[in-house]
Amino acid sequence: MNNKNKTIQEQEQQHAVFTLAPLTDDLSFSYIVKIEQSEDTEYFGVSSIEEAFESILEHPFGTATIHIKNEIPKIEL
Repeated sequence: MNNKNKTIQEQEQQHAVFTLAPLTDDLSFSYIVKIEQSEDTEYFGVSSIEEAFESILEHPFGTATIHIKNEIPKIEL
């Protein structure tokens, strides 16, 4: 991921797209968050939707779009 090579000021000027999706049928915990910013994509897991939004607010971005999915994503390793 190249975001680590960019300064916070550069990231704060870019648009970011955040996508949240549950990892289980229980929507009270376990979400995956996908961040797309510039040409970079980052994934991380959180234990609740509240933690997801806290993480989003801590991430540097200029403007953002947030997508909340209500279906468990297919993850291929």
